[in-house]
Amino acid sequence: MNFASYVVLAIVGVLFVLAVRYVLRHGGSDCGGNCSSCGASCPHRGKPRR
Repeated sequence: MNFASYVVLAIVGVLFVLAVRYVLRHGGSDCGGNCSSCGASCPHRGKPRR
């Protein structure tokens, strides 16, 4: 492995850590924004779109 390989590996590692951190902070909501298939009471449901 050369220096460029280590740089790419470090970037991928940092992006992975940031992705895990984002999921942990924002929670893994099952709704996903598609209120027609949301089993919970979606707050956006029933609001007319402009």
